[in-house]
Parts: sequence; structure tokens; C-alpha cells
Amino acid sequence: MPLVVSLAINHFGMTVGEALRAATLGGAQALRTPELGGMARGRYADIVAWDADHEGAFAWSYGLRPLRVWRGGEPALA
Repeated sequence: MPLVVSLAINHFGMTVGEALRAATLGGAQALRTPELGGMARGRYADIVAWDADHEGAFAWSYGLRPLRVWRGGEPALA
């Protein structure tokens, strides 16, 4: 996913926010699953905490390392 976000920013001129939104909410919308793709109170989340200084690191760093992973709101192996 970091590569896809990077391509969206570098080749299609999207901002970091636009690229991340497209990768999360946009993907859920494309799959017709509006209950997925966003973080909201009461929802279970699949989240990855990346080894990055800021959200824009996806644009310039390939192969970022996941630090922590949660699946369905529960910790999982990274």
C-alpha cells in the first residue's frame, strides 16, 4: 500500500491526504462497503502503525516497516 500511495502522490499529483483517503475510504466505497475504510467510535479497525516520521513518508519512502498491526481491533503480529 505504501507504493500505491506514493504513486498517487508522485505521478497523479494528489496530496498526501487525498492519497490516503483514496486508499482507505475510496477503496471501501469502490467495494460497496461503506462501513469499512474509516475510523469511527464503535467500529472494529484493521490498522497498521508504520515506522514513519509523518503521514507524508509514504510519498518518499518505499518499503516502510510496520511497527504494530491491529485486526478487528485486536493486536496482531506485525
